Amino acid sequence: MLHIVKTADKLKLALIYSQPQDQFLLVEDAVYLCLPNHELFTQISAVEHMSVLKPDLESRGLQQLASEAIPQIGFDGFVELTVLNDKSVTW
Repeated sequence: MLHIVKTADKLKLALIYSQPQDQFLLVEDAVYLCLPNHELFTQISAVEHMSVLKPDLESRGLQQLASEAIPQIGFDGFVELTVLNDKSVTW
């Protein structure tokens, strides 16, 4: 399953309902979680299949500040994630 997380407060809920093989994509305001000084950064860096939408980082001027530990993907990568996962949920 693909978990598309839009806000930091929804990440905790998404993690509760996720399985180890699930994939996560941080979009919109959830991209702030990729900053190493964010209080939830340790949690997201421990998730095996976590990525962030690069255009949302760029629109907030965060692409240079985001941790390299979280892969950045474009819209093509977003589409690929939706194709690879038969189900998705947006938080």
